[in-house]
Amino acid sequence: MTVICVPILLSFFMFSYIGKVLSEQLQQMQENSVNQLKYVCDGKMETVHIISRQLAENPYVIGFMGHETTESGESKLAIQAVFKFLQAQMANEVCIKDIFVFSRKSRYLISPRQASNERGTNGFDYERHFNRSEKELWDLLEHSGQSVLVLEDGIGQSHLYYYNVITSKDIRNPDGWILIQLDFEAGNSNSGRALEGIMTDSGIFYDIGRRKSYDGESAEELMRMDSYTRMQKEGEDIFIAKVKSETENWEYYCGIDTASLFQDIYHSRNAYICFILVSLVASMLLARYLVKKQYNPVLKLIQTIGRQHPIEVSEGEFEYLQKAFQEVAEDRYALKNQMDQERDVIVNNILSRIIKGYYVSSEEIENVLDQYCIHFPHHIFRMVLFSVEDYSTLFFDNDAKNRVDTYDLVHFLIKNIATECMKEAFPVVEPVECDNFVVLLINYSNQEERKAEALIEEKSNKTKEFLKERMGISVSWFCSFECIRLTELRSSYSECLLAMGDWGKNIDREIDSNIQSRKEWRFVNFLKSRDYNSAEKLVKELIQDVSNLDNDDAGIRLYLFHILFLIRDAVSDSSEFSSDCDKKIMSIMNCCDNNRIADWLTQLLYMLKNNLAANEPLRPKAERIKDYIDTNYTSPGLSLSSIAEKFQISEGYVTRLMKKQYNMKVSQYVNEMRIERVKFLMKDASLNINDIAEQSGFYSYRTMIRSFKQAEGITPTEYRKQNRCEKKE
Repeated sequence: MTVICVPILLSFFMFSYIGKVLSEQLQQMQENSVNQLKYVCDGKMETVHIISRQLAENPYVIGFMGHETTESGESKLAIQAVFKFLQAQMANEVCIKDIFVFSRKSRYLISPRQASNERGTNGFDYERHFNRSEKELWDLLEHSGQSVLVLEDGIGQSHLYYYNVITSKDIRNPDGWILIQLDFEAGNSNSGRALEGIMTDSGIFYDIGRRKSYDGESAEELMRMDSYTRMQKEGEDIFIAKVKSETENWEYYCGIDTASLFQDIYHSRNAYICFILVSLVASMLLARYLVKKQYNPVLKLIQTIGRQHPIEVSEGEFEYLQKAFQEVAEDRYALKNQMDQERDVIVNNILSRIIKGYYVSSEEIENVLDQYCIHFPHHIFRMVLFSVEDYSTLFFDNDAKNRVDTYDLVHFLIKNIATECMKEAFPVVEPVECDNFVVLLINYSNQEERKAEALIEEKSNKTKEFLKERMGISVSWFCSFECIRLTELRSSYSECLLAMGDWGKNIDREIDSNIQSRKEWRFVNFLKSRDYNSAEKLVKELIQDVSNLDNDDAGIRLYLFHILFLIRDAVSDSSEFSSDCDKKIMSIMNCCDNNRIADWLTQLLYMLKNNLAANEPLRPKAERIKDYIDTNYTSPGLSLSSIAEKFQISEGYVTRLMKKQYNMKVSQYVNEMRIERVKFLMKDASLNINDIAEQSGFYSYRTMIRSFKQAEGITPTEYRKQNRCEKKE
């Protein structure tokens, strides 16, 4: 009897347990499905928010909104610029199906898929796209207060639109509106889901898969129901789960068809019934056999348990839990490490641009530092530059990839070791990779100013010795002067390069190898940038410095002639260097009175300043604009608006001047210059894509790749490969 009852009871408990497990798995499956839908759609909506803000703040779109008519040339150029900008935005995001930009002033509609159309014309079919008349749609945009709209098209399919306004100074009267048609089905896996949709804050349910919308009783029924509820919808038995969005004021709904799931449960029940029957038959046969052998299994079991010792837990019993925990920890560490690396790259690029002088004003530098949460608490800066003396001893072969990897590894070691050593003395130290060097930006207060130079020397020598003894890397270090503004970091960087001697010749061509002191370099830099007011002040300081020294008159005269030659070499090719200036230089060289030579040097700078003011208006404005672009095209901030602000004219006038003089747009010319710069830098195998994008004036490497492919038909990497193949042939 015991032998028969044991398998029956065991089967009963297993049958009850499997029902509970299947219910928990069904609920877990619902939860995973709705959370997956939430994470995917919330992520897409965050991207849509960013794109919407970029559209509302884009200068092309703002310029397009300012035109009251579409007949002028400027408005047509603005429409074309907005059209291309919208095409570029749609090309990068699969979740955006279309973008509609409406101008309130000109009553004009732009769409990259449907082209553009002025209100009142017959070009755009409003009934087919929005199932509304033209007047009804514009009235809806005028009075809508919701960020999400659900609109049907002419064939009865519903579409989800993100609505945003383009405001002017008067918030109650916006300049225009933006409708972004969303496509959540693109890139979203809905395998096994019978229903997935969004309940908007207006009480409309949008079914993503069927592209239908429901309101009224159907939507209210979904809103009233609890999560993990079973319901009948359109003849289907569905388990519904819902969760609230973290980015929008709506809820996600996900339903799973239970027919296949319950069919599996029924099969499982039938299998267990068969198991019970087979167990009964097997138990009866086993009982008959044991009766013949006079074997009592219960007594045997009790005796066996009594002889056994307490069971000790084996060491590997929870090994799988430890392994799972270790995998989760490794994944979290890898994710955090990836995020830290991405931030380090952004910070390095920003600080490198500041060091190279890409940002002109202090306000511009402060804005970009605040944007990426980079803070310098003190007002005194000093720069230390580390340079590897000989890379050739570190390379194992001539493979270009291995050489790049070796560069990265060496710079990583120098950057981390130097930073740790320097932080022993200064709390704020920012490492930067710049032009194949490792640069440390040290920020400290007035209290540390006196001992700063000695501490920097001590820690830099400590880094140099450690790298030489432990790593076999020979480095040299160079320290700059103190500066109190971030805009002066460019001068600090140049001073470090000057201290390198022959090392710096191939790095910065603007630095003249004949200039031996920091003040002289700054003086020449002022001359080259045509800042004659600053040059005049500095030359007086130089004359005063040499006069205070205990030199004889001949030595002072030679130094004054040295200053004169610096002026002649720096400005001899400029337009303000006239024949009068040449005569003045000859008069100075024939003079033997040091005081008169010093006065004439000041008069020469004053003459250059006056000639510049007189000649500048005579040059064609288009030529001056082109020269300005040639000088500043590597700056990412160069744009049509910045050029117009520089020359104090309108953007449309800048466009017309360039079109008339050179038969091209400003953006086209800037892009051509940057593409040529990319081609030139691609020949250097040691530069990666990020470095090339930064040195060519692009905001990011993605923008560079897109622009290069549009211009050349291939990517920069493919261009580099072709260039290598041509060299081998």
